[in-house]
Amino acid sequence: MSCDIIIPVWNLKRYTQQCVESIIKNTDYPYRFIIIDNGSEGETKVYLESLKADKRLPGYILIRNEENQGYTIATNQGMDISDA
Repeated sequence: MSCDIIIPVWNLKRYTQQCVESIIKNTDYPYRFIIIDNGSEGETKVYLESLKADKRLPGYILIRNEENQGYTIATNQGMDISDA
């Protein structure tokens, strides 16, 4: 059994990074990140792309929306591809 953690993101790299690092540090149960980027720019966009190479995040999935679709649509996008 595993768990998918769905996180909608729109900019705010610092808080997103704190969230990701906290989950990595404090979660022992098997999980996979599904991050929905709601049109982030600059450093947040680069950070989310860089997570693809992070060996601590096997199965990491990044969905990128070119525009902010809002929390509900973004979360539903993550739930649509989740198999947990």
